[in-house]
Amino acid sequence: MLRSWMLGGVFAAVLASASASWGGIVLTRDGRTIEGEVSEQGDQVIIDRHGMRVVLDRTEVKSISNSGSVLEEYTRRHEKLSPGDIRGRIELARWLLEKKEYDLAREVLAEARRFSMRNADVIAMQQSVDRQQELDELQARKKGPVQLAALDNSAVPPTTKPFTLPPPGPVRPLTADEINLVRQNEWAEGQVVRVTFKNDVRRAFVTYMVGKRTPAEFNRAVPAAQAWDILQNGTADMKPNVVILQDPPTLVQYKMIQRSYINGCANCHTYGKTSSRFALKWPANSDGDTYANFIILTKYSTRVGERDYLLIDRDHPSDSLLLQFALPPNAVPVGGVAHPDLDKKYRGTVRTTSDLNYRRVDEWLNRTLNPVTPDYSSLDVGGPGPTTRPAPKK
Repeated sequence: MLRSWMLGGVFAAVLASASASWGGIVLTRDGRTIEGEVSEQGDQVIIDRHGMRVVLDRTEVKSISNSGSVLEEYTRRHEKLSPGDIRGRIELARWLLEKKEYDLAREVLAEARRFSMRNADVIAMQQSVDRQQELDELQARKKGPVQLAALDNSAVPPTTKPFTLPPPGPVRPLTADEINLVRQNEWAEGQVVRVTFKNDVRRAFVTYMVGKRTPAEFNRAVPAAQAWDILQNGTADMKPNVVILQDPPTLVQYKMIQRSYINGCANCHTYGKTSSRFALKWPANSDGDTYANFIILTKYSTRVGERDYLLIDRDHPSDSLLLQFALPPNAVPVGGVAHPDLDKKYRGTVRTTSDLNYRRVDEWLNRTLNPVTPDYSSLDVGGPGPTTRPAPKK
């Protein structure tokens, strides 16, 4: 879910000349996120939100990125292509190149080559995609340095003696009750899930809500709506008796991300392999393992400079280290935080911000994940060591 704010005024000025616009997300320096049709004119950035125009001075803008609508439009166009439509795939790849969706363009061109391995137009378009991405990466490196996150044991205040944080312990899987708690917290109203009830909790809830809700009103609702009502308006002891039997959409998407994206982190960050305080449960062969990793990612933070960064930052999704640490240091956007790279060998788990897997995680963070961080303090799964450093000895 993308957080956005409605600005107080509606700018009614008509621009004398229109520039090209695209579906985008504008992040302002004061923390607002605005999505719409973005265009740039001189020193102004204009966002059209369904006919309402927001005009910002360029100095107010921290970053501009393509919105998830590009992926949606790609899906719509791709579904219309018939098997063997090479020309249609070349045109789709050209559109993706304009949108800087390089990995999606490569996927489409790879499909075209399966139908015609030596097609000169397909090969030329592949070369164009590679060349443009290299130019973009070169320009990004020229714009300025990025912060490099220190290893866990290196950022020691000058007034203290060096010390070593304890290594991560083994990670335990979550229990069925703990999985249910996470599903409850990550479920959003209106999403269809299968539920069941224990200990006659519906009867207890109707009794508790006397004067606020009639039994007939409650009983007419479908089970998912009844479950939502109890979780939002019932007592704390009622909630464990509402059992969600399947993953809500955000956790379905998380499981896909874990398989295609987070497994790259697990190559190094597993118990017994890593020297940092960050370790995942790997291989993740069960829901208990997968949910344990979700909790670890949700709770983990580290300090860079004067600021604490979160692996999953629900308030400022684009600042999430889950995105930034996946990139090689030379591909991190200016002002971002790069993964520790003291031996100069870290190559990232994705190449650029246009990587399809990177875009899927970005969309999950901005559009699907619950924007409010639930309280998971009761879930201690092991793995990471303490998130704060010990006080200096006097």
